[in-house]
Amino acid sequence: MPIKGLPTLEWIADYHLGHGHSDDFLSSPRPIGSIAFCAEGTADYLSLGKRFTLTEGDILFIPQGGTYISEWTSDRGRLIAAHFLFSPRGTKYPVSKISGKESLLDGFMTMLSDWQTIRDKADASLKIDAAASDLQNLPVILHMTGMWNVIMSEIIPELEAIPVPAPDPRVDAAMNYISAHLRERITISDIASAVCVSPSHLHAIFRNTLGVSPIEYKLRLQTDEAQRLLIARPDLTVGEISDRLGFASDIYFRKVFKKQTGMSPTAFRRTPAIM
Repeated sequence: MPIKGLPTLEWIADYHLGHGHSDDFLSSPRPIGSIAFCAEGTADYLSLGKRFTLTEGDILFIPQGGTYISEWTSDRGRLIAAHFLFSPRGTKYPVSKISGKESLLDGFMTMLSDWQTIRDKADASLKIDAAASDLQNLPVILHMTGMWNVIMSEIIPELEAIPVPAPDPRVDAAMNYISAHLRERITISDIASAVCVSPSHLHAIFRNTLGVSPIEYKLRLQTDEAQRLLIARPDLTVGEISDRLGFASDIYFRKVFKKQTGMSPTAFRRTPAIM
């Protein structure tokens, strides 16, 4: 069981990107965080009015709930990324780059190798907590998460901590409910009933906290999960992924996916986006 309040590692990915590839999370905060080693290429980032250029050897930190837009400016790019959940009370961290940590590349490569070992033995759609249910995976998972903790201990002190008021606990409860029912067709009334507020009040406090409505947040989570499945499970069709995520039809799924990412699921599968 993860220790409450600490970053929880979810999965590892190896992204190969190209010139002109972009991600736009300015209007829809990311529901999952990412820390990535830039092994090749350059990209421009804009977040909270600040710009920076990510170059080879830099580490990119994107907090859970981060907002930004990015574009790759080199012909080839590669990010080795660890995705995580982390919502520290009373503090937030900006989207940032950390330089001078080139020695951590070996650690990222170790995590990637361990994750690929797990993926070879388990359903490729599993996240780390699900893969851990198979005791055969446990030694590799412990090795990987140990390296993850070392990397985070190097990175967190380099970040600018920004004090913020604690979020409304009902928003936290609503986020947890949405995550637990991600593959079901739930309404804002269902979510509001689960956290004991009216739908209109839930909509107001949710948007005030996260900048999106509860249903928009759910669609963002579903889109992120769809991105992961499109990359991790090439054996699944777009329709099968749509069914797995509880969409009413693959036509609606395609419409939502394109609105959220700017491309169709098929195009995304050819040119994977950063999750």
